[in-house]
Amino acid sequence: MIGIQQLIGKVAQQVPLFWLQRIESVVYNRNRPGKINLVAIVGPPRIGSTLAYLILAKAFDIYYISNVEHVFYQLPYLAYKIRERIGANNTGAYQSDLGFVKGLRSPAEANMFWEYWFDYSINQKNPKTMNRKLDYILNSLKYNSLRHSNTLLSAWTAHAFFIMQDQHFFDNCLFVNLKREIIDVAVSMYCARIRRNGNPNKWMSLKPAKAYLYENHNPYLQIAAQIRYTWEAIETAKMQGANIIDYEYKDICSSPQTFINMIFREARSRNIEMRFNQNGQIPRQFKYHSYKDDEKNMQLIKNFEEAFEQLNNG
Repeated sequence: MIGIQQLIGKVAQQVPLFWLQRIESVVYNRNRPGKINLVAIVGPPRIGSTLAYLILAKAFDIYYISNVEHVFYQLPYLAYKIRERIGANNTGAYQSDLGFVKGLRSPAEANMFWEYWFDYSINQKNPKTMNRKLDYILNSLKYNSLRHSNTLLSAWTAHAFFIMQDQHFFDNCLFVNLKREIIDVAVSMYCARIRRNGNPNKWMSLKPAKAYLYENHNPYLQIAAQIRYTWEAIETAKMQGANIIDYEYKDICSSPQTFINMIFREARSRNIEMRFNQNGQIPRQFKYHSYKDDEKNMQLIKNFEEAFEQLNNG
């Protein structure tokens, strides 16, 4: 179910505000020197990306697209100015509703932002090159991130499909490929479909190109293909030389501080400046849940094991 904050945001996002960009550009938009780096969390949906996102947003003085900026995604400069005037950053007490974190300044996945400015999509495709738009948004990101190490943090998992494009647009990139027990990811996705759609049969979230072959199959094969081919896209980018590191979601839960320290080292090694947030108090650990621990999930688990085996057998 969509909450009231999400509903208001979705309505506001439909208002055409692009005509105000002329006013915005007079005040803010300049050809700005300097860098804009990207640290992005990638992987299939239900991988634990939101928790990783919130931990890093709290631990570091780093720029991310907030909910208010996502609502006014067509006006990146003005939206950032609004954000700066509405109180302290918020990580939503490390809780989310299918990726949505309550609070105007809370980190957003920002699906419409990436679609509008970069022509990215949750559906794997070749984005169009839009030089004027790209110049505008990259300048805006440089401006907005000046106080935050000139680095953008994102957890929009569809970056998995556009890693090589990101490495072209941003000065330095680090992609964190989250790993989790594959059956846990699949069962979590199945349950998320029911929560959002009322049934598990309707597609939800990322759609790798190869997964289109399974659109009309049962939800177990759909989800298995969604997971497998999202990870395959990441592995392909890795073989092409992308700056990708793997990290286990279970290890994030058991020791968030170890995860934070590792990101700091890996970013620095790639010339990405990361400053610690002096007020960033992180819990010592988070509870890790596996669907295999609950007997009521045994049939679901069996169904997914068969689906992955069917994929493996072609």
